Amino acid sequence: MRKKKEAAGERDTVIGTGAVLDGTFEIEYDMRVEGTLRSDRLATRGSLIVGEEGQVQAREIEVGEAWISGRVNGELSASRSVHIRTGSHFSGKLTTPKLVIEEGARIEESAID
Repeated sequence: MRKKKEAAGERDTVIGTGAVLDGTFEIEYDMRVEGTLRSDRLATRGSLIVGEEGQVQAREIEVGEAWISGRVNGELSASRSVHIRTGSHFSGKLTTPKLVIEEGARIEESAID
């Protein structure tokens, strides 16, 4: 089982600290954002993980699940769950069957479905 998990991790996309990317992103596996990502559309069947220093600004974000520790602005739709962690900031519209908001997280201008 461990080999499968390690192999899957090798396919993840990482936007490192200090990196700034603009464009449309359609990713098959997990995506970790430690830098800045600006997009009209960001989609992954896996997880979107936004680190403490990470920033995502996208008109449309479609993911399996989201783990937000940094800043996210946009229309976020998750098929499984969204976790908004302490110290993070979300602004936009949220659609998910499961939402976890930790104490100290900030949510603004949000419509939650």
